Amino acid sequence: MSGRDAYPEPARIREDNRPLDMALNGMAIPQTTMPMELHVFLRDAALPTREEWQAGITDQGFELTLDATLDVRRHTGFSPAVCWGKKSGFEFELRASIDVASRYNGVSERIGARNLAVSFQWRGNVLESLSVHIASAVFARLTDGILYLPQKAHFSTSNEALAMARRLIEVSELS
Repeated sequence: MSGRDAYPEPARIREDNRPLDMALNGMAIPQTTMPMELHVFLRDAALPTREEWQAGITDQGFELTLDATLDVRRHTGFSPAVCWGKKSGFEFELRASIDVASRYNGVSERIGARNLAVSFQWRGNVLESLSVHIASAVFARLTDGILYLPQKAHFSTSNEALAMARRLIEVSELS
């Protein structure tokens, strides 16, 4: 296999055939087999139910449906979802914030009294990436959470994350 063949082409779903990562100035992660992570740090008392989370997604105008059997507090592993009418999903797990924050420099200082972390993982698939960005942005909005994307060492507020999710939808031309 040649060096060029060893790396998959970035996901392309735009009419102009531009990869999403180019359209977003590098904020989107190109398709890859390596798992990508995003964490939301929150206070345990703010943890929403699946129904509250889904209502928040719907209220924000996103076409993402979480799995009806999702138990936010107990779930680990892959959680199926439907994003713009297509099967999708993401890995989802609740952890103690210290377990996550201690893996990255400077994170513990930024999260304050947030004692819980929700870790999302996906493998770079465009729909999975959209699903994670929508789900995590709304999750952070509902919980006064702070988002952290370790691949970019980037923190976001829920408003910034919601704007990014809308931009991802726009450049992928799903809306």
